[in-house]
Amino acid sequence: MAWRERSWSEQIRDLIEEVDRVRGEIVEDGGRCIQRAFDIRDEEAVIANVASVIAEVGTIHSLVNNA
Repeated sequence: MAWRERSWSEQIRDLIEEVDRVRGEIVEDGGRCIQRAFDIRDEEAVIANVASVIAEVGTIHSLVNNA
């Protein structure tokens, strides 16, 4: 089925599954990965999520925006 024929919720579910798979590979290889999903257009959500990660790890070394 072409991606255009699938609902947004199906596409998001598949994306989350793929992110979880990649995260598992990173952790399995001894790395550390923290993932968050939020709307980057929501400034309060961005601030809250960045603060949460900083509180957890101290410093953010890289961010990936997959929009």
